[in-house]
Parts: sequence; C-alpha cells; structure tokens
Amino acid sequence: MLGPARHKLIAGDPVELQDGTRVDTAEDPTTRLRDLAKRYRSETNPRPRRGKTTTPEERHLCARAQQKLRAVGMRDAKIEPRATKPGQPSNVRIMNVPLARLEELGQILVSVSGK
Repeated sequence: MLGPARHKLIAGDPVELQDGTRVDTAEDPTTRLRDLAKRYRSETNPRPRRGKTTTPEERHLCARAQQKLRAVGMRDAKIEPRATKPGQPSNVRIMNVPLARLEELGQILVSVSGK
C-alpha cells in the first residue's frame, strides 16, 4: 500500500496511496492517520500476531501450586504456565525452588494436579 510513498509520508508531504487514498500527515487528523495505519497493517499482515494463550484452568492450577509452595516456606518460588503451540497443553516454568526440596515440590505438584 505504501511502497515509495513511505519517504514522502515521513517527510510530511501529501501522498496518494495505491488504492487512491490521499494522505497528508501535516493536515489530516490523527484519528484518520491511525485508522489508515490500522488498515495498512491488517492488509499487510492478515495473520494474528499472537498464538495460543494459557487457559484459565492452567493459570489456576499454577497459582494453587505456587500458594502451596509459599505456605511451606518457599517464599521466592514461582510457578508460571507457558503457552505452547495451538491445540497443545501449556508447559510450566518452575523457578526458585531449592534443590534440597525437590521431593517436596513433587509432592505438592501431585497433590495439586489430583493425579
């Protein structure tokens, strides 16, 4: 949509885009420029920018596990769900758990997961 017109736009000169739309960055209202930019981005990159997110259940499970770790004295422990490919379950990131307490971590994870 922009092509060589990009340099004119940056310089503040009026430009006619390939679809016939006239753009004057010095005179056009900001809202129109934003709308044109949104349209340009949606035409050039039709795919969504973000992939899968974690589910509320996955976030809740990690929050429960983190609460239990902190309740037994692991104040710096963090458990975060991490999104993976669409259609796949999330991974989990576990941080700041002392090596000497890995067995306890395992017990807590089993108790939270219900398996």
